[in-house]
Amino acid sequence: MGPTELGGEVTKPRRVLIVFNPIAGRRRKRLFAQTVDALNARGCVLDVQVTQGPGDATRITRDAVSTGTFDVIVAAGGDGTINEVIQGMTCTGAGEAGDGPHQNGLYDGPAFATIPFGTVNVLALDVGLRQQADAMADTIAGSAQVAATVGLAQNENLQRTFLITAGVGLDSAAVKYLSPRLKRVFSWGAYIFSMILALIRDGDVCLTAEIDGDVVKGSTIIITNVSRFGGPHVVAPDARVQGDNLTVLVALGLGRKNLIRYGLAFALGRVPALPDIMVRNFKEVRVTAPTGYPIQIDGDGYGTVPVTFRLAPAKLKLLVPQGYVETKK
Repeated sequence: MGPTELGGEVTKPRRVLIVFNPIAGRRRKRLFAQTVDALNARGCVLDVQVTQGPGDATRITRDAVSTGTFDVIVAAGGDGTINEVIQGMTCTGAGEAGDGPHQNGLYDGPAFATIPFGTVNVLALDVGLRQQADAMADTIAGSAQVAATVGLAQNENLQRTFLITAGVGLDSAAVKYLSPRLKRVFSWGAYIFSMILALIRDGDVCLTAEIDGDVVKGSTIIITNVSRFGGPHVVAPDARVQGDNLTVLVALGLGRKNLIRYGLAFALGRVPALPDIMVRNFKEVRVTAPTGYPIQIDGDGYGTVPVTFRLAPAKLKLLVPQGYVETKK
């Protein structure tokens, strides 16, 4: 579905719920205040809800969706905050992931937007959302939107939707070693430390997956809804959040030497040039082995292998900068 207008012409104040993660935004309090002021200046009616811990953003969002009060729900935080808000917008909490009410291929209820305050904000990078108060307020108060693909991750103990990325491999092993305290103190440096630790302890892993029935083995499997992964560099040039597919990347080389080679290519923005990275769209990816290996979803650890990834039954209304819409027409 291409770019559309949110609710046609704006004839009444935009009702906006901002779900604010104070941990992610602690270094950007001034920018957050400026963004709130800019939204007020644009006539938005705001309700700011501050999360107190894990799960709060999902609860706040789900309650808000059920009331039908808001036109837009904004995740103010990092990728983890986005993921929690997405749960509240796409899942009832009483059944399978993605079981929220939907019609005509879109989830019912408010549109979604983000104020990016995380260590890495790949969704904002991909849609061209600048981390400036006026730019973020223009997007939230504006009418430019795309229908964003939503992914599902499922197994016996896991039912979760995601908007950005999921994976099994060195990235998910690194998340296992990434403590909240390290993240708070060292920011991006904490990811580097945990990645090195994962390379030492888990660098010999061999993953087995079925991609639309084809059996594939590799050292890392990444499911992505955007062109970037974990930073500013593009890894899947054709992936778009408003596309009709999710994209899977499989690092086919095994062992620590290959993982180091992939890491260097990632740091240099050279992943698309590697001949032993499989990149393809899919309907279903089933990671079957090794059993018990950790899974990451939007940068946080959730459950273990085996796991199945597929599309959710509907798309999400995502507010984007007007300039992004113009480049996609």
